[in-house]
Amino acid sequence: MISGDRAKRRLKRRLWGPPTLKRRHALFKQELVRATSQLATAVRQGEEAATEGGLQLIRALVLEAVRYHSDSIEVSPAAMGGPSVYGREWGDLLQSLERIREAAHCSDHARLRTRVINFFLDLLVQLFHDRHLPAGRNVAGSLGWMWADMDNDAGSWSAEDRDYFLMRLRETATYVMPARLNGPDASAAAIIYCYLFATMFRRSLAVQHYDSARDVVMTLIEARPNRAENDFQKSFAESQDATLLSLLAWMLLTRRNDAPDAGERELLDILIGGLDGKDLWNVTAFALGADFSYQVGADSWESERNYVRGRSSGFIQIDTYVRVAALVIGLSRGSLRVPTVPDEKDGSLAQTMKELLDSLVAGSPPQVAVLIERVRDDRLRNDLQRLIDAKEAVRAHRLAGAELDAVKVSAFHEAVEDSLRKIQGIRELMLIEQRPTAGPPQFGFNQLEAKWWFVDMDVDADPKALAEDLVRGLIRGEDASIIEAVRDSEPSDTVSINQLPGILEDWAVRHDVTEVVIVTNSWRAYERLAGVDALLDEASTRIVRIGPLDAKLCRTVDSTDPFVAVMACSGAVTIHNGSPLEPQPPEMQVHGDRVLASVSILTPDMVEAMTEVGVRTALDLRQQVVVKLLEHFTVEVSDRSRVGFWALPEREY
Repeated sequence: MISGDRAKRRLKRRLWGPPTLKRRHALFKQELVRATSQLATAVRQGEEAATEGGLQLIRALVLEAVRYHSDSIEVSPAAMGGPSVYGREWGDLLQSLERIREAAHCSDHARLRTRVINFFLDLLVQLFHDRHLPAGRNVAGSLGWMWADMDNDAGSWSAEDRDYFLMRLRETATYVMPARLNGPDASAAAIIYCYLFATMFRRSLAVQHYDSARDVVMTLIEARPNRAENDFQKSFAESQDATLLSLLAWMLLTRRNDAPDAGERELLDILIGGLDGKDLWNVTAFALGADFSYQVGADSWESERNYVRGRSSGFIQIDTYVRVAALVIGLSRGSLRVPTVPDEKDGSLAQTMKELLDSLVAGSPPQVAVLIERVRDDRLRNDLQRLIDAKEAVRAHRLAGAELDAVKVSAFHEAVEDSLRKIQGIRELMLIEQRPTAGPPQFGFNQLEAKWWFVDMDVDADPKALAEDLVRGLIRGEDASIIEAVRDSEPSDTVSINQLPGILEDWAVRHDVTEVVIVTNSWRAYERLAGVDALLDEASTRIVRIGPLDAKLCRTVDSTDPFVAVMACSGAVTIHNGSPLEPQPPEMQVHGDRVLASVSILTPDMVEAMTEVGVRTALDLRQQVVVKLLEHFTVEVSDRSRVGFWALPEREY
């Protein structure tokens, strides 16, 4: 058996000596496997001295490994921590810890099983104290599996071992952790310690050992500090409530649709009772927070469960059921107090809670609705709606008073310029007479848009998306004007799609035209002329050959009756389009040498005038901006013999 200072020095040399990284790891793993095997044998055979020496050696190596790699690389205290966080050796050390746990599981010697329990818990506390939180979370995971072994009624673990394990958990949370942990990492350590309880609870619940799950919950509740005197105690009290709510949510998510039996009912009552009288609203918000959900592992519970069952991971529902759990307590105990003054998180939480409340009262989800015996929903629903309205009022006043964000306005103008280059219509396929034009431009958009596109607020609104939509609408308007001019100048006949190639070829020969633009709003006509499936064709324009015609075939969005129009590329239609002659106000910018764009806040006079005519309230109007996207654009058919228009039957879309 390797023991004492000599063994420690030997393994340290193997781990951090001069050989290459690959060779160093191989030597370390070889020695670690030998030491772990000897320790596991000692635990199983009841050799106390050898067990003690081996545990001290493994503890020293674990602490040395995490300290070495934490000094060499930056490890985030909030990281979950997998085997690679502390180098390649850490994975070997985790396997060593698992072998020690398995040896205790098979040992007939109670004193050594107790010693192994103490070893893991003491190592966990030391890792927390040294701020190696990812490593601590790995050890907490091993302790969760140790509890699963105890709860499995197999191996050598006894009822006394279970009681001792729970007693040490309670003692560690009540006395040991507060004495050794304080400072900025205490909050993460408290959540990770709750992660241990959550893991134990889920292991017992998975095999429907409600008594064991009850013991875990009661230990967690009893470990609550009477007074929160330091950072760990404050964080643990907060994390404890969030853990109870998350465990209740997990029970509701995974239970069957039938009424609960006595064991399940007792466990549900203990969880609900542990939260009764608490500030359930803030507990819910904390449980849904990214820090808690990530560290306690709630967002991975369903994936783990699906993996065990051989199912693919689906939509994660635990966050929804955390809210449902809070509503169950609120409906059955009347203890969910909704705030009267909203903060940043309250509006969205209130909205989702109200929607879930309506579902619960209507009997969905059924495995939860069956548990609610007394429904007190009127007050709760009214309180939630009151908070939603208050949040919306605060947001409305904030938006009304917000100034435009110059960065977002600039992004809008850049997107207008970019969209005019990328989005093409009929005008890009023809010869255009582009010249400066007198007078204000009238073609396009001059309208109110929500101010949130252009202010710095917690709204997911990208002004680039608005710019692209407006430019697309402008070009569709241009296309519609061109088609309208052609339709008005040329009487149309109704023809079938199969007749189109022959009709177009005859028209070209008759009018001595070879280069044309063909426009249709019919998918079936486009497919017939282009010879491709319109659904699979991403292009809206393609070159086609029809008899003597070299045609630019264009598919347009038009809600009128189906049609096909043809225009000679030159000499048929004249489009007047260009920049204005007059100077423009500072907020107005010219894009693509033709389009004027601006974003501006409504002036007080505009607000007053629109309020007087009863269009909107002043508060509503102050949440709007004026967005202009205008151009000079006129169309005339200069030679009717060089255009054609045919209607298609209504069914030929």
